[in-house]
Amino acid sequence: MSNSNVVGIPFNSREIKFKYIFKTYDGRFIVKIFTLKELEYGGLQNFLSGLNDIIIVAKRQYTGLKDKTGKEIYEGDTLKMYAGRKELLKNKFKVVFINGAFGFQILNSNLYSDFSSFIKYSDDCYNNGYDDDISNYIKVIGNVFENA
Repeated sequence: MSNSNVVGIPFNSREIKFKYIFKTYDGRFIVKIFTLKELEYGGLQNFLSGLNDIIIVAKRQYTGLKDKTGKEIYEGDTLKMYAGRKELLKNKFKVVFINGAFGFQILNSNLYSDFSSFIKYSDDCYNNGYDDDISNYIKVIGNVFENA
């Protein structure tokens, strides 16, 4: 079995982009996504130039992965694992970037693993009659910045 589908596209050719979360003085959140090219050409500064009393809450990098609904997965997202409507694991996971790689950490613990563990779990699911695309099992359920 091949895991060529697991990440959708090779990490070295994924689109590099960042999701910024801003908070206004009245407590509202504003979410804006910038590509690396947009950031290099002043996109963030241009966006902020017309706004007052706003703070950057988080800058989250895109992993190059999408969940089972097609939603892009960013650093700081919280995930659950499903097969169809069935929840595969009771734990919630936080997407983290450690030692130059994306991975996940079980919420409220120090347990960390890179995405190869999801891939291994995907292989186990495939061997039990599920397909081998890990994105079919992961669902973004929020993020640690707005849902904290």
